Amino acid sequence: MSKRSFSHAERYAVWSAHQMRCWLCIEPLRLIETTVDHVLPEHLLQDERRLREVLDAYGLPATFEVNGFENWLPAHASCNQRKGGGSEFVPGYAQILGRLQSKSSEVEAIAKRVSEDVTKDRVFAHLFTALENDRLRLADLEELVRQLGGTLPRTEPDTATNDFIRLDNGYWIHRTEIAEEGPCQCERATCVESSRKVHCYWSRSLSEWVIAKRLYRKCYDEVIACSLCGSSHKRGHVGWQEKCIQPRLPQSS
Repeated sequence: MSKRSFSHAERYAVWSAHQMRCWLCIEPLRLIETTVDHVLPEHLLQDERRLREVLDAYGLPATFEVNGFENWLPAHASCNQRKGGGSEFVPGYAQILGRLQSKSSEVEAIAKRVSEDVTKDRVFAHLFTALENDRLRLADLEELVRQLGGTLPRTEPDTATNDFIRLDNGYWIHRTEIAEEGPCQCERATCVESSRKVHCYWSRSLSEWVIAKRLYRKCYDEVIACSLCGSSHKRGHVGWQEKCIQPRLPQSS
C-alpha cells in the first residue's frame, strides 16, 4: 500500500491547528518544513488483526480513521523518521489521541475552508511548489499576495529588493535583521545536503545560543553522537542546558 499523499489544505490545517509546533520535539515548526505524522502508524491498515488490537489497547472505536485528522499531527521530517512506524502501546499516546478526536472536526473544517476557496488553494499550491523547488522570488510573493487581493508593504519601492537576502529555506531577511554571517562552523568537511561549506546568515530574532553556534540550520538539526555527553541529539544542542547531559555553564538563553 502506498503512503497517503496530503493536500496543501490538509497540511496547512494540521500545522495551524496544532500550535505550529512539531509534536515530537515540541519546537516551533515552519510550514514549509511540516510533514504530517500518523500517531498510529499507517501500515496498520495492511494488518486488520493488529489494527484491532491497537485500537482496543487505546480504547478507540472500530470507526477510528488511521488516515484522518484524528490521527494526524505536524512534525519535522527528521523527527518523523526517528519516530519510525512502531505499533507498540505507548501510554502517553492515549491522551494525545483523545485530544485529537475531540479536535478533528475543527481541523477538518480549516482544511475544507482552504480547499473550497479555489483562489486561495491555487495560491497555496503555487507557493508550496515554488518553495519546494527552491525558486521563489520576491516578485513571486508579490504576485501571490495580489491574487489574494492584497499588496506587500514597501517603503522604498525602487531599492527594497537590494536590501533583502533570500535564504535557502525560502524565507527573505532584511540586511538590518542579520546579526552574523559567514561559513557554517560544523566539523564536517561539507555541510549537510551540500557539496560545500554553506555561507549562512543568522537573524537577530534567533537566540544568542543559536547565533553563537554559527551552524547552518541543517547542520544544527543533524542528530549526532554528542562529543560532551555521548548521547545522540542535535549538533546544535551540544552543551545546551536541558538538551545535553553535560551542559556548558554559564550559557546564554
